[in-house]
Amino acid sequence: MIIRTKKEKFKFKILEDTIKKKWVFFYFLILFSFFFIILSAEQSNVEVINSKYLYRFDGVLIPSYAQNGKFNTILILDSGIEKILIDKSELDIIDNVDFKLSFFVLPLNNKKSSITIVIQKKGKLLEYQIPVIEKDPYPKSEIILDNSKKEIVSSKNTEKREEESKFFNNLLNTKSNLRYFTLPFINPLEIMMIVSVFGNSRVYKDLNMNILYTSTHLGVDLKASENTKVYAISTARVAFAGYSITRGNCIYLDHGYGLYSSYFHLNKLNVKERQIVFAGDLIGYSGSTGISTGPHLHLGATFLGINLDPISLINEMNEIEENYSRIKINQSNK
Repeated sequence: MIIRTKKEKFKFKILEDTIKKKWVFFYFLILFSFFFIILSAEQSNVEVINSKYLYRFDGVLIPSYAQNGKFNTILILDSGIEKILIDKSELDIIDNVDFKLSFFVLPLNNKKSSITIVIQKKGKLLEYQIPVIEKDPYPKSEIILDNSKKEIVSSKNTEKREEESKFFNNLLNTKSNLRYFTLPFINPLEIMMIVSVFGNSRVYKDLNMNILYTSTHLGVDLKASENTKVYAISTARVAFAGYSITRGNCIYLDHGYGLYSSYFHLNKLNVKERQIVFAGDLIGYSGSTGISTGPHLHLGATFLGINLDPISLINEMNEIEENYSRIKINQSNK
């Protein structure tokens, strides 16, 4: 048995406390280093490319945010990715030469503040929360219809309008599991000038300023004098080419996998139904047929029956190959 004096006991206590403090400090140092390594690994895993997040370890490029009525792309770089779901709805995975693609669109009336993207990769589930950014209120506009155009929206044409609405809704909800579209997309006009944006709130009035009806503009209006050449924005099958009482002479192009583009108020058509057209093919000439107050081109787009901003479609599709090239360059520089 070791007997210590009070002085020795005091010195031993100091030594014991010092050792404990050193171990506590060492423990926190290890813990801090562990979290720093995790944080560094997470940061090295994520890279921002054109407002999208590249998750290198997961092999996917996803939007950093979503917006109602806008077209979104997911770039898939890892062949081990088997499924992609948005809020439990499975997306198509479309083959490309060096990568794969998935698309999604949130409808204009979506109320969710975020969405969940779940990716199944080699049996494991990877989950990402994407915020939904609200757009500033869409502008409002007033459109005056002369007597001939007013007649189109009169009660005597209600049945015809409802018939057409049902027909086109069925058409746009028809999904072909074939890929027609090619990259990049092109503009439908040689000179692009938007005169009315997607989502615009419209009030239609007669010449006496009586309100006839209100609607949401589900496309963009592009400035075009009569008989301006109109081109297909990408390769497609002509799903419809004909006359509609409201849309006038119009064309619907099926780009595959539920993606459609549409061209309204044309003066003349240059295609027939079931015809295959390629990006840049002349499909018609602008005009002012249907409910229109002057020559222009109404360009529309839908995905799985959901209306979307066609300009966002063109822009997103044209970023795909650019994003892939940037990823490959960055990888080669590391």
